[in-house]
Amino acid sequence: MAYDRAWLEQWCSEYNFIDNGTTSNDIFKQVIGRIPDHKTTFGPTEEGGYYIKFEGSDIDETFEIS
Repeated sequence: MAYDRAWLEQWCSEYNFIDNGTTSNDIFKQVIGRIPDHKTTFGPTEEGGYYIKFEGSDIDETFEIS
């Protein structure tokens, strides 16, 4: 399986947000290690949602998690 932008986009769209702590933990366990060599930031948005941002050679984008 390729862990690329398409995979990340699908993961974010299929993820069911529970709470900030659970989502952060799931991102650590399920996402970050699969897409190496990228700066990753994530957390709650001011609008009450959640985001994950990747900055690197393959992915340079912010994804919304709902």
